[in-house]
Amino acid sequence: MKLYGKYPQSVEVNGMEYAIETDFRRWIEFHDIALQQGNDEERVKKIMTLYKGPYPDNIEDAVSALCDFYAAGQVKDDGGTEKTCSKL
Repeated sequence: MKLYGKYPQSVEVNGMEYAIETDFRRWIEFHDIALQQGNDEERVKKIMTLYKGPYPDNIEDAVSALCDFYAAGQVKDDGGTEKTCSKL
């Protein structure tokens, strides 16, 4: 995804498209939630509210898709290797 192009309104999880919130304020909230310490279950519940309507059954893949959207598909570790931020 190019940052200067039209951004997607959904993410793909296991071959299915799911509509998501795209308001930048929600993604600032996502960033804050991802950095929080504490109860992972509560953090994941908050993150899943970014899905409009039903969300994927596979929560790990659902969170990973949101992370990819957040990072514009470019999540890399310090060594430059692509990774996922789904390990909250």
